[in-house]
Amino acid sequence: MKGFEYRKLSVEDQVNWLNEELQKQELKKIAAELGMSTSTLTNGIRAAGYKFDRAAKQYVIATLNSINEDKQLMAYLHEHFAELQMLIEMQRFEVNQDVKLDKRIGSMNAKYVAKSIKVQDNIYEEFEELYKTKFHQWKMQDVMTQMMLEFVEKYKNK
Repeated sequence: MKGFEYRKLSVEDQVNWLNEELQKQELKKIAAELGMSTSTLTNGIRAAGYKFDRAAKQYVIATLNSINEDKQLMAYLHEHFAELQMLIEMQRFEVNQDVKLDKRIGSMNAKYVAKSIKVQDNIYEEFEELYKTKFHQWKMQDVMTQMMLEFVEKYKNK
C-alpha cells in the first residue's frame, strides 16, 4: 500500500490494516514502506482513541483496554480480598496503638455500675462515630471508663 492510499482509509480501516501488517513486520518497517515516520503513522490513530497493546502487538480502542484493566483489577481485588482486609485492620490497629486502655479497665476483678448520663447530642454523635470507626475492637463501656480515668488523672491534683 502507498502512503496516499493509507491516508484515504478511515481511521478504523487504518487500524485494521495496520494491525494485520503488525503481525508480519515491525512498525518502523511499515512506516518506511508508506514513506512516513512512525509518529506520523500513529498520530491519527492515537488521536482517534486507540492505544497500542504491547502484549497483543495490536492497536485497540483505549476504552476496551481500560475495561480489561478494570476486570484484571477486580479479579485481583477479589482474589486478595482477605489479605487486603487484614492489612486495613492492621493499619487501624497501628493507628490505635497510641491509645491504650489502663490495665485496670476490663480486668476480671472490675466491678461495674450502671449510670445514666446526659450528653449533648452533637458531641455524643461525634464520639460514637469515632468509636465505630477507630475503637470498635473495645467495648464502649471500657472506652468511656478510660476517658473518665484520664479526666480524673488530669484534674485530680489541680
